[in-house]
Amino acid sequence: AYVICIIWSIFQIYYNSIGLISTLLLRALHTVFAITIIFLVYPTSSKLSENKKDQILRVVLATIAALTSIHMILDIGRIEQRSVFLDPVLPSDIIFGVLTIVLVVEATRRCVGLPLAIITGFFLLYGYFGPYFPGILAHRAITLERYVEYLYLTPAGVYGIPIDVCATFVYIFILFASFLDTTGAGKLYIDLAFAAVGRSRGGPAKAAVVASSMLGTVNASPMANVVTTGMFTIPAMKRRGYPNHLAGAIEAAASTGGQLMPPIMGAAAFIMAQLSGIPYWNICVAAFLPAVLYYLALFLQVHLESIKLKIGGLSKEELPSLKEPLKKRGHLLISLFVLVYFLASGYTATRAAFMGVLSIFLLSFLRKETRFTIKSFFQTLESAARMMLPVTAACASAGIIIGVISLSGLDIKFSRIVGALAGQNLFLMLVFLMITALILGMGMTTSAAYITVAALEVPLLILQGVPPIAAHLFALYFSILCMITPPVALAAYTASGLAEADPMKIGFSAVKLAVTTFIVPYLFVYTPSILLVGSPISTLINFAKYALGISAISCGIVGYSFRELNIFERLIAITSGVLLFYPSLQTLFLGLIILLGFTLWTKKVRVKSKIQKL
Repeated sequence: AYVICIIWSIFQIYYNSIGLISTLLLRALHTVFAITIIFLVYPTSSKLSENKKDQILRVVLATIAALTSIHMILDIGRIEQRSVFLDPVLPSDIIFGVLTIVLVVEATRRCVGLPLAIITGFFLLYGYFGPYFPGILAHRAITLERYVEYLYLTPAGVYGIPIDVCATFVYIFILFASFLDTTGAGKLYIDLAFAAVGRSRGGPAKAAVVASSMLGTVNASPMANVVTTGMFTIPAMKRRGYPNHLAGAIEAAASTGGQLMPPIMGAAAFIMAQLSGIPYWNICVAAFLPAVLYYLALFLQVHLESIKLKIGGLSKEELPSLKEPLKKRGHLLISLFVLVYFLASGYTATRAAFMGVLSIFLLSFLRKETRFTIKSFFQTLESAARMMLPVTAACASAGIIIGVISLSGLDIKFSRIVGALAGQNLFLMLVFLMITALILGMGMTTSAAYITVAALEVPLLILQGVPPIAAHLFALYFSILCMITPPVALAAYTASGLAEADPMKIGFSAVKLAVTTFIVPYLFVYTPSILLVGSPISTLINFAKYALGISAISCGIVGYSFRELNIFERLIAITSGVLLFYPSLQTLFLGLIILLGFTLWTKKVRVKSKIQKL
């Protein structure tokens, strides 16, 4: 597995620098690399990790996976030209196609988890047994030959756009993150966050928010982000007096938001660029202000919770010294500027990421502490490959789901069902789509959740006149929020181990911290200016009123403004904030008047209380 991981990473570097290879062959090789390694690394179950029979089975499955690639490589010319010359499907195509699909589902179960494997299996059954489903869900019969052909021999199933994005975009960015991690840049970001906000009230919690947003630019996996920053921030929060579940929730919510923070928003954003045809840099620009609103709400709630719990900041002695880390590793920050420069200059995301990898490699030799050795270089290549395993497995399964949706016409049927339920009311439609996204995304990675949700929902929103960028970001946001939404909240479950708290309690607390973010996607639809679409003045006005609205709602949710609030005052604060989100002048003025009155009232009562105490 170690050797194959290194070969895979070297192959990706070659492809992203000078390599020329056909699209279908690239996707097939990328998939088989991942599946082969997954079977070598992941046991059938955790209890069988040392079982010799299971180890033999894993080698056999890995060998079968490798054979599927040999079939593809040897016959790639015929397979790529089938649609041109109308060649028939061969028996060997059916055999290797069935094997590939089965192996992908099993690899997904081992690497990603049972929920996504079950969902993929359900869609496979639906595609084949569709004629027996009731009512509008039924579709015409599909022969086994046609079914396997579509999912295996065309770039619309296993080797669809999700795998293409993994092979072309995601791997090189994961490699960039792995290079940064090896050189110690990740720890530098955490030290910078503690130094920036550590001494303020609720310092460790605020450091978690800042560090996770910074690491989110290079590590867009919520679970990896929780582990990386949480091992420092969660114990620090617990020591300062935060309840265990709240410490875990703050880290889970902060790490989840990392996928919303440009310039690297994770695999889902690259997939969005491919599906929508919108340049990746344009997506980053559009996502910037909503990401700021997310972290503004989180930072404010953390601040108010800290005041309410009477938790101070860290002492000077508890804070890391920045002089030595910056002296030893500060030069590594240049690689991020290199990445952003090439993205902003119009280069492709893959080229920008490759230049980022090259820059971090060269910069590492400026200091002894960051210099690569042969051993650390190969370990970095292996680490990047292992980080790609769950992403690739999830995207291969998502490709199957999309293929079944397209082949069966489920996307059209779904549009009809939602349209009938909502009665063509856009707001109700958005609510139904939000609920659907949160349900479909349970237990899935963000990439897989977004691909599935986008296939079903985005066409429907675009038909309703929603701008494509707004429709895709609506789907992306709720695919990301699945990470903290119970009952299956992967980021919360990851944080529970570090916080030693109930994952469900962490999940509900994280949703409470990020509750305003459930409103933000609706703003994309009703006021696209927040995505920097339209005039700068309109964008500035809307951003200001939404920031005020988020602040008011945060006060109401936490129950603290200038003092602790009673239930009636909390409802007033939330009401004023909600009114500021409505796109009309009347509600804007009403919301501002209520918010002003609420602020003056709470401040006056606080002053009066202080005078009485004196």
